Amino acid sequence: MLFLELSSLEEDMIEQVRERLRSGELKPTFRDLMYISIALDKAWQQADRARDRSEEVNPERRVVTQQNYEDTLTAARKRMAELKKKEGAEAVDY
Repeated sequence: MLFLELSSLEEDMIEQVRERLRSGELKPTFRDLMYISIALDKAWQQADRARDRSEEVNPERRVVTQQNYEDTLTAARKRMAELKKKEGAEAVDY
């Protein structure tokens, strides 16, 4: 996203135009307003595209079934029993 603070960009652009008008450097024409309007429109479009892209990213949730849970639990208990036997401790059944 190029313009994170869109309202700040708009305010800055308007203030610059006002300063140029006050100094007499700029005589207001339709063309001046057109450039500001186009810049604001492009900024809003870019912000909308960035927002749409961020909504498209939906990470897949990992689904664990009851069978997967039971298999993992059984394997963990078996592994714990093996480690206790290696250490010389008594295996405890859960």
